[in-house]
Amino acid sequence: MSKLNRGYNGDKSNLRKLFIPFILDKVMIPGLGGIDPRKMQQIMKQMGIKQESVDVVRVIMEKLDGGRIVVEPAHVEKISMNGQESWQVSGEARDEEGGLSDDDVLLVMDKTGVEREKALEALENSNGDIASAIELLTR
Repeated sequence: MSKLNRGYNGDKSNLRKLFIPFILDKVMIPGLGGIDPRKMQQIMKQMGIKQESVDVVRVIMEKLDGGRIVVEPAHVEKISMNGQESWQVSGEARDEEGGLSDDDVLLVMDKTGVEREKALEALENSNGDIASAIELLTR
């Protein structure tokens, strides 16, 4: 028995109480069934929410500890509501320490057999050049 039929006893005022949550479940909560994009846009417009895609290739977020989070490829949505802007970023993210890719650090560690700190130090001393960092550690 669906939510719409559950508890309906012929009283039209009761039907409204059952029907409104049913519609909101189907439209407003992701994962609960066919959300019609046009209907969603219409509802967002009525609520004063404006959403637009931003053409970007990469998003770089700088952390307080000096590291970075790089999202590439990135899909960015700008959402404006009640005079405030929010940004939604999705894509594949990776951490970089001090501008150095985590993959670069792991590669230097793998090729030289050193610990993470030594690999980071060698990469920093060689300005991120992987070959130079490996050469420094294998001398």
